[in-house]
Amino acid sequence: MLSAADLSFMQGVLGQTQTTACSILRKSSVSDGMGGQTDTWTTLASTTCRVAPDKSLDLEAAVQGRLQAESRWIIAFPAGTDVTAADRVTTLGSTYEVTGLLAPRTVELERKVQAVLVA
Repeated sequence: MLSAADLSFMQGVLGQTQTTACSILRKSSVSDGMGGQTDTWTTLASTTCRVAPDKSLDLEAAVQGRLQAESRWIIAFPAGTDVTAADRVTTLGSTYEVTGLLAPRTVELERKVQAVLVA
């Protein structure tokens, strides 16, 4: 079993690779003043991350009746970061929509998510 010191050391080493500033955005609904609601994206947290292409599978999605390749990514955050499959991440002028969380095996050294480039 890993000691707390060993775990902290390993998380720190991986943290040195998470050098890109990013923001985690969470959707919230606000009144539009006419009885309806409008969805807005609010910054939940600013942190650091590492963004890399996800080459584990190439997917195509039907967009307006035509197949279009999706740009899929893996984003890694410090362990314990509050990020869900309903969030978005902005970094380096790009916006990614989180599509899933990659669960840690035995211990969490970093929090990883799968994401799709949306803008």
